[in-house]
Amino acid sequence: MYFFRMNLLRKLVYYLMHEDYHFARKGANCSIGRECIINSSSMIELGNNVSIGPRAVLYAIYKKIIFGDNVLLGPNVTIVNGDHSIRKIGIPLINNHEKLPEDDADVIIGDESWIGANVTILKGVNIGRGCVVAAGAVLVKNVPPYTIVGGVPAKVLRNRFTLEQALQHESMLYPIEKRLSKEELSHLK
Repeated sequence: MYFFRMNLLRKLVYYLMHEDYHFARKGANCSIGRECIINSSSMIELGNNVSIGPRAVLYAIYKKIIFGDNVLLGPNVTIVNGDHSIRKIGIPLINNHEKLPEDDADVIIGDESWIGANVTILKGVNIGRGCVVAAGAVLVKNVPPYTIVGGVPAKVLRNRFTLEQALQHESMLYPIEKRLSKEELSHLK
């Protein structure tokens, strides 16, 4: 009986504390896992079929976090699109609330991307279409389409497809006007 009550109490607390997020855009069939921390949801755009795993942390203060369609985030993913201003003389970092334009930049996660567990994505990163980010990676720079990245800092481990396979994949899933060109996929071999 004790365990039943504790489980019921835990569920009740979750539902009472669960914030009703007001995203800038929210596509169809999106899900947000439990215990997520989402700061400034009005600066976040979700495409269709976006799944955000439990305990994700999304901080978007002055710039946007944009998710494409069919994006999957594993548990404990952190996306922060801004920095603290660290060059103010005479002000302790904890008291410095001033933000400069260069302190923040959009984060864009392309269609069909899969972000593994415990990944950290920092400001200004653009993850291309169809990417896989290995668990525990830290992304500090852009990721080309259809690549698999991992590590700290993240680097390209290999390509998901050859150029021919990527072009075939694009033709099967996207209308002509939305397909990536051969030039945009030229990094694939």
